[in-house]
Amino acid sequence: MNHANEPLDRLFRAASNAEAMLVDNPPFGWEAKILRAVREQGNSGMAAAFATLWRRGFACAFATAVMVASVSAWNMNASTSADPERLAMEPVEIYQALK
Repeated sequence: MNHANEPLDRLFRAASNAEAMLVDNPPFGWEAKILRAVREQGNSGMAAAFATLWRRGFACAFATAVMVASVSAWNMNASTSADPERLAMEPVEIYQALK
């Protein structure tokens, strides 16, 4: 047997031989008190601040993505509707560019 598994094997054997402990449910009043406190706390503290910042950041990122997509579409439309003769290069310019 692998020596690294020996402590784990002993732990599992001990757990299988132990008696099962029955745990009673907490009293109803205690459960109700805890649930009321959780509901009253609501979204307060750091979790609420983080959630607010997260939503605002997501909204800003979405607005930025929409603006970038709009500008990109505008530029694509402007470049495809341009005069092809204006965009054409003379053979001399191509030769100089490749030099």
